[in-house]
Amino acid sequence: MLAFRQSQIQAGLLAYSDWEPIFAQFNGIIGKALQEELSDSVGPQTVEYFTRFKQSFPKKLVLLHLNGRARLPTFETDGWSAGWWLYRVGSVLTSAVDPDDTVLPVASAANFKLRADAYGGIGDDIVLAPMGAGGRPDFTAAEQVRLTGIDRTNNRLTVVRGKYGTSPLSFPTGGYLAPHEYAGPWSPVDDRVWLYNLSTMCPPDASGRRVVDAIAEQVGSWFGPGGVLAAFDGLQLDVFQLRTDARAGVDADCDGVADLAMQAGIDTYLQGQIQLTKGMRASLGSKRYLLTDGGVGQQPDTASVNGVELEGFPTLDDYGITLWSQALMTLQFWQSRGASTRLSYPLYKYAAPNDYPVSFNRFRLTLAAALATNTPVSWFNDIGGTSGTPNNIVLWDELIAGTANTPGWLGAVRGETVHLAEREPDELGGAGVAWPESFLATLVGPGVEFVVESAASGTTLLVSGRLASSSLTFSIPGLAFDGPDLVLSFDLQAVKSTAHAATIGRQCTVTVTGDGGEVAQTLTVPTTYFHAVLGWHGIGPGPVQMTLTVDGDMPVRLRGLKMFAAPDAIVRGFSNGAMFANPSGHEVTFDVASLFPRRRFARIFGSADQDPATNDGAKIGPTLTLDALDALVVRAV
Repeated sequence: MLAFRQSQIQAGLLAYSDWEPIFAQFNGIIGKALQEELSDSVGPQTVEYFTRFKQSFPKKLVLLHLNGRARLPTFETDGWSAGWWLYRVGSVLTSAVDPDDTVLPVASAANFKLRADAYGGIGDDIVLAPMGAGGRPDFTAAEQVRLTGIDRTNNRLTVVRGKYGTSPLSFPTGGYLAPHEYAGPWSPVDDRVWLYNLSTMCPPDASGRRVVDAIAEQVGSWFGPGGVLAAFDGLQLDVFQLRTDARAGVDADCDGVADLAMQAGIDTYLQGQIQLTKGMRASLGSKRYLLTDGGVGQQPDTASVNGVELEGFPTLDDYGITLWSQALMTLQFWQSRGASTRLSYPLYKYAAPNDYPVSFNRFRLTLAAALATNTPVSWFNDIGGTSGTPNNIVLWDELIAGTANTPGWLGAVRGETVHLAEREPDELGGAGVAWPESFLATLVGPGVEFVVESAASGTTLLVSGRLASSSLTFSIPGLAFDGPDLVLSFDLQAVKSTAHAATIGRQCTVTVTGDGGEVAQTLTVPTTYFHAVLGWHGIGPGPVQMTLTVDGDMPVRLRGLKMFAAPDAIVRGFSNGAMFANPSGHEVTFDVASLFPRRRFARIFGSADQDPATNDGAKIGPTLTLDALDALVVRAV
């Protein structure tokens, strides 16, 4: 079990002698130790506490939590080029301006905004630069300003000059202006954080360096001998993604035209992320951990990245646990394909208004996912917390066997995780295994070609595009089943993308549409077969349509497709107990006697201030019934 950012928060509130015993209960800590993003809960004492902790407990993990796409513009940016930040499409000056001018005449004010941030700041942060050769800005003579007013009728911007450590300068007619992409601020005492231009189209500085080079070099200086983080075991890149829906107006190459950081259909932002993690891996060496955010749509390089953090499980706002299997498969993928030594973790955390009161069953489901995938577990929503103060450090009963107070009490695993649905009859009757012509005729995929391949390992469906496209998409309509739940299991392999190395997985989205609604779940697909089990609850009964979309136009192979009218309930045995999980919207009964012959179990004895009604110490009979959206760990007796 890993302590999340409470370790950083409490370091600012407690003496070290009081802080250490709290976190000594954990197998490791994760927290912000640098002030790259905020300073209200991070100070010099944070690095000191984390370093002393590592010295006291050399076998325990200490990870830096680092914003992967942005930082405060004044944090260790001496010598940085202004071209290394990400900008939206801007405009040009229609007349020259002097250092004292605060009203800037522009060709168009359309793309500038006076949006307010969470702490009352108004207006875009804007870069000013003279135009250089080739119609691109010359960032060697740049100034940063803050927008305070817009006259859209006359295309004039009112600004505060010389912000963020820059000085007011003179700029000629045709000078370049563009608003920053930013987030935050995350505290009342900090500025906004500016997004890096991770795209390979990022304007280089005079020596040809881009921001990914600068960041990788800084990481090396932090973690190298004598560095401020030399004692740390690695880092986790938080909010590493830049989703397509957040790219509107982005101008990565600063040519005055929105490009979404795409070039000839290739995601240059993703290419930059790959280069950044490769550079970080070189800086960190092979023995330190490099984790990224595990949000949907990310495609980290498995050659450089050890694993992911799933902040919020399944996601921050998935209070109905509709994406349980998507999150489970994400953890499973990284535990099987990440760079050695592999490390991922689910984090129990929910966004408001679903964060309090604490839901014990939802934590148990998060723990079950960790136990199912051989990963540690972390949490931010604490037992007994109140809204806005998630700072209590209390261990959940399930982690220490309740009143027995025994960390690691479940012991070693005994066998793999079992998806019970896979033991049910295949609703497709083997059609997705043999791929007969009668079944192929039901597949709908305009511009897609289906070829059945036979080999000693089984029959495979090769799915190819007839025309160049950004994705392969096909559907299987009219799949009928009884009951509310549906589970699909299959093996999927993707030919590597033409734009990336074989260590970059492709994204596959499986969407099921039925009378109960439509839910899409996304997988990362490698170049070797990956076994996926995806479940939907409340989607039936009745006919449904399954649609599979894989990014890129290179072929994919699908084999062993099966459909089960059952919930995606899972179970796993351990030397000192067992785990049962029911992520469906109704009760599920487990046949304990057949699942674990000759073994007997009982519930743990829970603490009075947690969930003693569930953890009441009672013996488990031949069957166990779990409520909807719940899990249970039990002890062997």
